[in-house]
Amino acid sequence: GLARAIERGMARSPDARLSLLGQAGGRCFVAETARGVLLLDQEAVSERVALGRLTAARRLGSLSARALLFPMPLESTTAQVKKLEESSELAATLGLDVRARTETTVAIHGLPSVLERAEATRVLEHFSTALREKSGSSLDVEARFFRLLARDEALGWGERIEPESAAKMLEEWAALVGDALESDAAVLHFESWSSRRS
Repeated sequence: GLARAIERGMARSPDARLSLLGQAGGRCFVAETARGVLLLDQEAVSERVALGRLTAARRLGSLSARALLFPMPLESTTAQVKKLEESSELAATLGLDVRARTETTVAIHGLPSVLERAEATRVLEHFSTALREKSGSSLDVEARFFRLLARDEALGWGERIEPESAAKMLEEWAALVGDALESDAAVLHFESWSSRRS
C-alpha cells in the first residue's frame, strides 16, 4: 500500500520543490514538499503536463507532425472530408497531417510529435470535434483540440508508471503550476478527522 510506496520513494534533490515518494494504488502520486506530503491525482497531473507540452510546442513553433509508418485511411462523409480539406493548414500548424484520398476517405499521415500515446483515429476524431464546436477562431479550435488530446494522453485510473517517468512528470507539472503548487486542482485535499466530527 501507501507505506510501501513511500518506502520505495526517490531521494529528494537539494533544489527540488517537490520529490516523488511513490505511487499509491495506481491512482495518486505521493510527493513531498518543504511544507509536507501531497497526494496528487495522477490523471490530473498527467493531463496538465500533456496540455503544457502541446501548448509550449505550439508557442515555440515546434509542433510538427510525426509521420506514421503507414498512412491510416478512414471512411468519412463527403461533408467531413471537405471540412478537413478546408482546415488542412490549421491541422498542419497543430501537428496533424491528414489528407483527402477520395470524396469519402481521408488518410492520416502524421500525428502531433509531442504525443506519446495517441491513436490516429482518436486524434482525427478530436480535431473534427474541435472544428464542429468552433466558435469563430482557430484559437478556439486549437484550445479544444489540445484539451481533448491531453485527456487521452493522461494516465488512466489504476495505471502504474516507472518511478523515473513519474518523477519527470511531477517536475514538469511543478514547473507548469508555479507558485500554485499546493492549490492546483491535481492536489487532493482531505478534511482532518477532528474537523469532520465537530
